[in-house]
Amino acid sequence: MSNKKEIVGFIKEQIKQNTPKSQIENELSSKYERKEYEKILKDFPEPSLKEKYKLLNNTLIACVSIMTLFKLLTIVEIGSEFGVIAVLIFLVIGLLIPIYLVIYLLQYRRGAYIITIALTVLSLRNFFDGVDEIFTSGNWLYIGIFFFGLILVILLILIPAILLKKLWPKQLVKSL
Repeated sequence: MSNKKEIVGFIKEQIKQNTPKSQIENELSSKYERKEYEKILKDFPEPSLKEKYKLLNNTLIACVSIMTLFKLLTIVEIGSEFGVIAVLIFLVIGLLIPIYLVIYLLQYRRGAYIITIALTVLSLRNFFDGVDEIFTSGNWLYIGIFFFGLILVILLILIPAILLKKLWPKQLVKSL
């Protein structure tokens, strides 16, 4: 386990210095067995690709942040029926996953993109609950918010899928 922490720390440091993955692998192979670092190294993209798709990654992080804000507003609204302590518990739980997700997206960890897609797909059912009520209400604010949310959902599926394909072109099939 301590080797894993050392390996992850070393890889992160080398990625920050824009060291190519082949050179990182050469250095790791002199210190560790291949099976110790192979999966960890595959989780990080080439530094050149990381820089190339930085804007798209930042757009994804913004979308996750906006969706988290929507979720928090929903939690406060629903949780107010249960009391202050329940709201605080829901807020902590509702914030933990997005915070970790954003941290891993900032580090360009492959698993974060897969989790973003999975969580978005899993939340689709909840997203479309009550759509008929929104449109029959005739309230343009609710309809506008719904379409804004729909655009966010589409972006939260498409952007990570595009980034997975671009940042890890050889590993996409294996990771899913």
